[in-house]
Amino acid sequence: MGRDEIAVVGILGIVFLLALAVVLYVGDADYGDATFRARPGTERERSLPFTSERDLTSRQDPEDVLPRRLEVREADRLQEQTVEIREHEPLEPSEQVIARALSIVEPGAAERMVEEILRVMRADPGNPELYNTLGYLQLQLGPEQLEAAMTAFTDAMEAADGVRQTHRAALEGARKLTNAGQYEKALALAEEALTDEAPLHAERLQLHLLKARVYKELDDADAVESAYRGALDAADAHEGRLDPELEKVYRQACLHLSRWYREHGRGDEAEAVMDSMNARVR
Repeated sequence: MGRDEIAVVGILGIVFLLALAVVLYVGDADYGDATFRARPGTERERSLPFTSERDLTSRQDPEDVLPRRLEVREADRLQEQTVEIREHEPLEPSEQVIARALSIVEPGAAERMVEEILRVMRADPGNPELYNTLGYLQLQLGPEQLEAAMTAFTDAMEAADGVRQTHRAALEGARKLTNAGQYEKALALAEEALTDEAPLHAERLQLHLLKARVYKELDDADAVESAYRGALDAADAHEGRLDPELEKVYRQACLHLSRWYREHGRGDEAEAVMDSMNARVR
């Protein structure tokens, strides 16, 4: 074999080894963030990628999808605030001041923001969000401002346009009171909003869930159950299908009540709640 032929054979050998290395490397690749695991019941070392161990479970327990709390503290719930930060257009003055008020952390800032809120309210006197934000700031100023905060939350409900907006304003005020530890005041605001016989909407069910949360804090087991039942009864009395928003809150109420029953050794009632939910929202 001549020198040229030996060189060609050598080059082909190198190419073959490189190709084999690439095949082996690609075969072991993790395709992004997905990890290869064997499917249960097989002996294969690799199968289709699963993104987490939970994907291997055939059915999640309902408790896995429950949030740790119905609500979160005000400082952690800026993503839930009613101000919508629009990408391509400037915020209105009221939206700007609400966004700043809900994000303050330094001591003494609440008092300065109260003055700014009051200034903006003179130009936008019918904005329920401004009243609720004022109430929130007044809660930060201490117990001596509690009644002023309650007045602001009540004014927010009165400024709301329509029953649903009234319930939304009450829900926001009651959440702020609950996060401040003013449980009785939060219940009073929720009860005031629930006195009417308005058409069913998500905020109405959420008010019942908020009451259940507060009664848990007060360690009133009978009232907790009654609050959850209030949400379920309101949904069951609704004729026709629940809209997606209502269905989401209804599911949440059923899951929380079912868990509460199990925690109190009432497994049969927990199962009955889940059966009722599955029959209603197939």
